[in-house]
Amino acid sequence: MKTTDRRHAGPFATRLSLGRISIGALAVFAIACSSSTETTSTVTGVWAGRTAYITSSDSFAFYLEQDGALVKGWGIIFSGGPAANTRITGSGGILLGKLSMTLRDINSNPVLGPQYTLSGPSSRGQVNAVFGAGATSYPITLRASRAPSDLAGTWVLTSTSGAAAPTGLLDTIIVNADGRAYRHREGDYAFGMQAIWSRRGNYMVIDNAFGALLRDSLLVQSPELQRAAVTANGTRTEHYSRVSTAANLP
Repeated sequence: MKTTDRRHAGPFATRLSLGRISIGALAVFAIACSSSTETTSTVTGVWAGRTAYITSSDSFAFYLEQDGALVKGWGIIFSGGPAANTRITGSGGILLGKLSMTLRDINSNPVLGPQYTLSGPSSRGQVNAVFGAGATSYPITLRASRAPSDLAGTWVLTSTSGAAAPTGLLDTIIVNADGRAYRHREGDYAFGMQAIWSRRGNYMVIDNAFGALLRDSLLVQSPELQRAAVTANGTRTEHYSRVSTAANLP
């Protein structure tokens, strides 16, 4: 005789049902976390690109720092020799993946000087931006810097040779693999400031935000860096050693 089991579902069936719900919930949670990670990616770092601004192929580099939705930073427009370079600074924000900043010439009057804008969506290491100067806009694709990691870290001036060094000569250079840097020097110059660095052939090239030593080049002579300083008493060679692979920027 055929019988029908009219017993209620036991604890195992309940656990199985809850297990299916939990797996579904975890899947939704994972998707949500993945989506959140993309929208909260930072634009902190150095971004570079080219556009026809003053000349047919000017290069731009921006040093940006993001804190939540706020973004601040500075940049350099390379349009010829060092004397033709323009340094700009400003701030803005990022909303729904779109960067928007207002900038000005560092050396100009903050109120009456020229104003610039930088805006565009940021995604996957690229900003499809528009650089605005007055009534004219220039499209520019900015890409995240990929500086060589073999030079990243903290470098310190350890000795000199050749012409005599000034009293109290000190120099510390911190270079991050994202292209940002910080330099503190005393003795002949006295400054501590943000900088952008890059590897160009056998040289580490450092561009300061403003002030003294706007651009400086150090020869990569493994395992050290060497800087040639031409003085009235001859040429002094400064020797730098890497004391740490960490690059903790101030």
